[in-house]
Amino acid sequence: MASMNRIAIFIIPLMILHACNSTETPQPTTVEESIQEFRIRLDTAGQITDTSCYKLLRQVAERVSRNADRVMLISCTENMNSDSAEYRTAMKQADAVKAYMLSLNLPRIYYNVGIEIAGDSMPAVPQKPEAAENRRIILRWRTID
Repeated sequence: MASMNRIAIFIIPLMILHACNSTETPQPTTVEESIQEFRIRLDTAGQITDTSCYKLLRQVAERVSRNADRVMLISCTENMNSDSAEYRTAMKQADAVKAYMLSLNLPRIYYNVGIEIAGDSMPAVPQKPEAAENRRIILRWRTID
């Protein structure tokens, strides 16, 4: 009987060890942050005029739709000496970009795109705050694989 107990004491931990090692362990998740910045021009109707923006936005939207956690659309403007004018301009830019991304009818875009209005607080050309180069969109997103 004593020898049986010794065998049981030895075999049971081996069985537990084997059971723990035989289950698949989840693979680590890779999280990558991406930033895409581009200038934007709108016509008087608030539509994007630069066709290269459409191509870039489609590429980003397709990546986001596949595996992004969240996209933050940051809209920046030049200094217009009026907070309300900067806000309106930045909102028009953001609305045009988001509307185009939504029009692609890709899954996950509707819920995953947030808007942040930066106005003139993040100039691309700090030494020239009134420069048109400061009017741009920054897309920031995380992909999870």
